Amino acid sequence: MWEASELVMVLKPEIDWEGSSLPLIKSSRDAINTTVNQLRDPAIFVERELTYLLCSVRGKMVLLLPSLI
Repeated sequence: MWEASELVMVLKPEIDWEGSSLPLIKSSRDAINTTVNQLRDPAIFVERELTYLLCSVRGKMVLLLPSLI
């Protein structure tokens, strides 16, 4: 079973359209209806031999799929 851990910085919005210029607000498990500087709903996605981190940013307004090395 999954459990929340202590805060660990894995990835953060780096450019404006990802939400980097928006206020940094502590994330909660609740729904969000505004744009914020947060990475939300992370999930691991594997396609063949490549691994990605599927996540939403800018208050769930943008979906990212960065590859993990």
